[in-house]
Amino acid sequence: MKKKFLSLFMVIAITIFQFAPTMVSAGSIGQIGSGKRVTFTETDTSSEQVASSTNMEEYIDSKNDAFKEALDNANISVDLNKSNIDPNTLFSSTEPYKYATVNSCNSSYMMIEGNLTQVYTVNYTTVNVTKSSSPSIYIIQFNSNGGSSVNSQSITGNGYKVSRPADPTKDNNNFVGWYSDEGLTNAWNFDTVVTSSMTLYAKWEPISTATTISSAEITLKAPKVGDKVEKITKNDGYGDYETQSANPIVSTTTNGLDIYAYWVSGLEALSEEPFYGTFEKDKYYYAMIDFEAQEGYELPATFPDGIKVNGVAPDEIFAVYGGTYTHCVVKIKATTTVETSTYEYVDNTANQTYTINKDDTLTVRINADYSLFENGGKVYVDGALVDSKNYTSKSGSTIITFTKDYMSSLSEGEHTLKVTFNNGGEATTKFTVAKAEESTNNPQTGDNVMFYISMLGLSIIGLAGAGLYIKKRRFN
Repeated sequence: MKKKFLSLFMVIAITIFQFAPTMVSAGSIGQIGSGKRVTFTETDTSSEQVASSTNMEEYIDSKNDAFKEALDNANISVDLNKSNIDPNTLFSSTEPYKYATVNSCNSSYMMIEGNLTQVYTVNYTTVNVTKSSSPSIYIIQFNSNGGSSVNSQSITGNGYKVSRPADPTKDNNNFVGWYSDEGLTNAWNFDTVVTSSMTLYAKWEPISTATTISSAEITLKAPKVGDKVEKITKNDGYGDYETQSANPIVSTTTNGLDIYAYWVSGLEALSEEPFYGTFEKDKYYYAMIDFEAQEGYELPATFPDGIKVNGVAPDEIFAVYGGTYTHCVVKIKATTTVETSTYEYVDNTANQTYTINKDDTLTVRINADYSLFENGGKVYVDGALVDSKNYTSKSGSTIITFTKDYMSSLSEGEHTLKVTFNNGGEATTKFTVAKAEESTNNPQTGDNVMFYISMLGLSIIGLAGAGLYIKKRRFN
């Protein structure tokens, strides 16, 4: 009884599969049992006429490739030489010319040699081809899509190409090119051989009428040690929003840009994590600047050199461009500043003159506590650090005395003296190094000659007088 029931079930199943064919669609058919079979059935015939110059071998080969592609799309991979039909009955590149086109693919299941087998039926149409006694004429039309009109072309004979027409024009648009589809995705290659009448479509690119922003000046303030950036709530008329209590921007000079800036916690690309806290000494902080073009303006594709932040082009200081025409982000590194004190030279020690070979030292006195210099203070002359062996320092405010050797080593003329202190303060003055003036009491060369002549004359007169005196006494 059980065996009869199973046999009856198989008969019903086979009957259902044999009389329930379904259309084949890509990806829906697989192999069941030991295999699958394909049969080809001619369901229709038609005729076609081609130009007399047509290369029929190439033409039929192209139709054969299209036939196989249709089978592949239906997931039917079959060698025509092993099917129930001779490929030569479907395609012929010698007279009478013909080829086949796939109309439909049906599938069913049946028991063959004890196996459940998938069976395909391919319905095709035979196309009989003849050559025309005169060349074909193809009409090529040009749809300018709102641009200036372009005359159509008549292409006579196979193997001919479309002549590229003069580019059409359209207000506020640049012509891109001709396309073979209305969706403007397939650009037409004018080296392509025409095989049928067609329409080519113009593609346009709108010309922007916005003013391109080329320059802007933004001044940022460096964070001040001890200042705090806190989270505060504001209302812009549309609702509450959180922002920072300190804004990095001091001033801007620009047209067509809305500029926003705020302190951020790091320099990671496009990081927008805000910074909240207290500015500390010897640390770096970062300001992010957003540029947004106003209506009627646009930013160029690359960051304009004319946009300066603290006098420097942002692409030299951590610039990140946003990648659109209306928005970009710039990051600039800002260093902390310390409140500095300016000290003065007292007791008439500013703007002194040191005379070489006359003065022994140069001493200055500054109204700063000596402890500020003793622990980290420095001395600079003309911007160069002076070795501490070339001067002494002591308290009494701050007193610095340069050695004679050091002062004598300086060139004649004006020099700048700067003394710095460990709190960031400094004192600056100038001093002059000069030579000692030569004495003006030394007799001149001409005077010396006259002196010696006079002395010689007096000597001669003296000797003569002495001689007369001796002679006179001898005779007396």
